[in-house]
Amino acid sequence: VEEAAQLRADLADLQLSKVWNSQEAQRCSAEAEAARAEATKAQDALAASAGEMQRLRDERVVAEQAAAAERTEAAAQRAEVEHLRVCLAEAEARAVDLQRGRE
Repeated sequence: VEEAAQLRADLADLQLSKVWNSQEAQRCSAEAEAARAEATKAQDALAASAGEMQRLRDERVVAEQAAAAERTEAAAQRAEVEHLRVCLAEAEARAVDLQRGRE
């Protein structure tokens, strides 16, 4: 009888342990699922950041190319202005020579 009572107590302990272990396994499973969801969210954010960084790099390249084209255009315009100044100076010198010739 005493042995049977001990066996029943042991069985009850085992059943309680089984329930506790099952609950613990469920809790761990839920934590693992939450961690997976968080990792997925972090990966998505990282991918978005990488995409944004690439977009910004691409925009920088386009802006640098536009700036280089503008510098080239500005240099060409400065050269044209200088050429026009030279032509104007030459025209003024001829006008002075012509005016002196008429006097």
